[in-house]
Amino acid sequence: MNLGRLFLLCLVLCGLPGRASGFAGGAAGLVDQGNAAFAAGDFAGALEFYERAAAKDPRPEIAFNRAGALYRLGKTEEAAALWQEAAAAASNPALAYAARYNAGNAFYRQGEEAITGDPDAALDLFGTSADSFRAALAADPGGPDAGRNLELANRRIAQLRQRLQQEKQQQGQSGGNGQEKKDQPDAGQGD
Repeated sequence: MNLGRLFLLCLVLCGLPGRASGFAGGAAGLVDQGNAAFAAGDFAGALEFYERAAAKDPRPEIAFNRAGALYRLGKTEEAAALWQEAAAAASNPALAYAARYNAGNAFYRQGEEAITGDPDAALDLFGTSADSFRAALAADPGGPDAGRNLELANRRIAQLRQRLQQEKQQQGQSGGNGQEKKDQPDAGQGD
């Protein structure tokens, strides 16, 4: 996953510090401050500036930057939702592509985090990731990063499906000999 582009896209789409313009009600200055904080690695500070800017001007570019800060803070669910909102509201094809691409990365990361505890949820998240990359490619068919990441998501889906199928077969084989599994609770005991 090419996550390094997240930072670059964030600053390019909303302007480098000192260059944000066209935002209403003082939002430009707040975006500039947020971009500076983001560039310095102060993602919590950046988020605060972006949220204040969004209160003054709810443009998708600001939502995109808020999502970037949330992602860097490890809040991938919130980030993915904001990137989806930004993509839906974007009139700029580059912003729509970047938002869908980044949402795909956020869903992929959530899938990786869920894979051990809830492989079925992980499978759904990888599917949503693939859908996001497909949507990014629809916005920019030449987007090489989204194409590569779509391949990775599809490969991860296939691997996880195969693993789940193998586990299901193993459970069927070990449970099919008429003996009770000692490490499983009895079903229907009503305790």
